[in-house]
Amino acid sequence: MELDLKVGDDILTGKYKNKKEKVKDIGTDDNGQPTVNGRKLLTCRIAKLMPNYKEEKDKEKEKEKDNDKEKKKEMLFKIMR
Repeated sequence: MELDLKVGDDILTGKYKNKKEKVKDIGTDDNGQPTVNGRKLLTCRIAKLMPNYKEEKDKEKEKEKDNDKEKKKEMLFKIMR
């Protein structure tokens, strides 16, 4: 079985799978099951494989674009008055 998971990727852990955590190590337990950060692999979600996941950088860029659009609208309203 191959997974698209590397050290440094984001995973979601916790009871509701909403706490973001970085992958520090990947290994196996005594039974040969895959582990991430010392926990069973099946108790987390791989963030980059989720359909609505966007990286923080992308979110920041979108916020900047929205801010630029708002500034342009404000300038247009001032000019029209």
